[in-house]
Amino acid sequence: MSGPLKRTLREILHIFYGIYAGLVFVVLSLLAFPLVLLPFRIGTRRRIAHVTARLFFKLAGMQVRLLDEGRLPRGPCVIVANHASYLDGVVLKASLPARFCFVIKKEVSRIPVAGMLLRRIGSEFVD
Repeated sequence: MSGPLKRTLREILHIFYGIYAGLVFVVLSLLAFPLVLLPFRIGTRRRIAHVTARLFFKLAGMQVRLLDEGRLPRGPCVIVANHASYLDGVVLKASLPARFCFVIKKEVSRIPVAGMLLRRIGSEFVD
């Protein structure tokens, strides 16, 4: 297969993969969102978000893992993440233990669906 043809085929496959991954994300979100709205304990809601995030990456064929999980303290701690994409929160939810929550700028709380979901999984909003 020639270079330009191979490149075009690869680009088409990337487009189909992007559509597939987007559909997986939407379907899982539609399944998980009502569960997070139910009056479960906060730990259960966090586990639902954690399992859903892990399932998304598994179905999308992406490996997300935490290197040296033993270094995470058992008690309270702060982990600072430098954002590189909109998937950062999903990656953190998938890779960190379910007990972890987020501290997010308060403007995000005003985003209708995202703000409600983040509140339900115990996120804290700050100035």
